[in-house]
Amino acid sequence: MDKLYNCDSSAPLDVKLALEANFGGVNKEILADFLSWLMKYMKFSSADCNYINQPEGQGNCVTLTNAWTFPLFDVRVCDPNYWNIQEPEERSRILIHEWFHKYYISQDWEYNHSDKYKDLSTLKQLINADSFATLVYDICK
Repeated sequence: MDKLYNCDSSAPLDVKLALEANFGGVNKEILADFLSWLMKYMKFSSADCNYINQPEGQGNCVTLTNAWTFPLFDVRVCDPNYWNIQEPEERSRILIHEWFHKYYISQDWEYNHSDKYKDLSTLKQLINADSFATLVYDICK
């Protein structure tokens, strides 16, 4: 996360590449400044996040859902879906995605595994939870 706090548009290279992959059409310097501020805000805000373990079939925990939340509400972690994910980095990416819904009130325009993900407009990228979660994942992996 330190890379995001101190990033600019050109260094380090993994930050630059992740910015291009997840926010390709936007001014990198302005975006880097915005992301640096936003990551500090998210780190501060997420420290008090509460989690509820919710069984599949309750609330929005359906077959392919790993976690969910609404703005300013607790994050629901879907059991067993979330806990069946073997890769800790992927579980972290999912929580970061949910934090952006909870604290930044972002939307789900597209997910990183979708063919349409790279076609999002700049505005939609800036309010898409998976754009931020995938950016953090790409930089930290």
